[in-house]
Amino acid sequence: MKTTIRNIGLKEFGDLDIECASCNFWFDHQVQGGFSAKNIFDYLKGKLYQWSSSRKEKGSVDSFFRYGGKVKALFIEDECGGIIIYGKPYLFPKIKSFNVYPPDNDSIFIGCIFVKPDYRNMAVGQRLLLSLEKDMVKKRVMALEIIGQRDTSLKEPRSLVPVKYLIKNGFYIKKNDSCWPLLRMDINSLVPDSRLEKILRRNVVINKRVEAPGRLYNG
Repeated sequence: MKTTIRNIGLKEFGDLDIECASCNFWFDHQVQGGFSAKNIFDYLKGKLYQWSSSRKEKGSVDSFFRYGGKVKALFIEDECGGIIIYGKPYLFPKIKSFNVYPPDNDSIFIGCIFVKPDYRNMAVGQRLLLSLEKDMVKKRVMALEIIGQRDTSLKEPRSLVPVKYLIKNGFYIKKNDSCWPLLRMDINSLVPDSRLEKILRRNVVINKRVEAPGRLYNG
C-alpha cells in the first residue's frame, strides 16, 4: 500500500475530505487580549495576521497559510489519512484562552493532529510527527509545543490531543493544568536525521487498512 507525506497549500487543504478543513477552532479571532512576543517583528506580524483574519467572514484559514502556517498530510494511495497543522504561536490566537498561555515564541506550535476514523491505530499520527520533527531538525527549530487534553471523554474541544498520546511520542509537560497542559518536545534532544529515517522505516510502516473505532488521535 503506497503512502506519502507532503506539505499542502490552501487550495488542496480546502479540497481535502477531512473534518479539519471546515474546523475553525484554532482560527477564532474573537479572543481578547494582546499577543505575547519576545521581539517587535513577531508582535507586529501577529497583530497584522489577526487584523487580516478578523476581516474575513468565514474564518481565517487563508490568512493562516498566507502568514506562514503549515499543514502536512499523509496519503494512503490517493486518500488523505490524517493531517498535522502547525506554525508560529501567533498563528493560533485561541491559545490565549488557555491558562498555560503563552507558549515559547521560539517554538513551533502544533494546533491539531487529526487521523480519519478508518486509519486510526495505524501509526498515521506518529508518522506525521516524525516527518515534522525531521523538518524542524533541518531548520534548527528549538522545540515543538502543543496543548494537550487530560480528559479524553470530553467532546469539546475536539482539536486537542490526549496528553498520554503526546507523552508516548516524546513530549513532556512544560506547564501543568488540570485539564489542558502545555507540552513540549525539545528538538535539540532528537536523534540525528539518519536515525529518524531508520526509525521511520523500522517502526512506523502502514501494512494494512484497519477499521478501528476510537479517539481522533489514536494514530
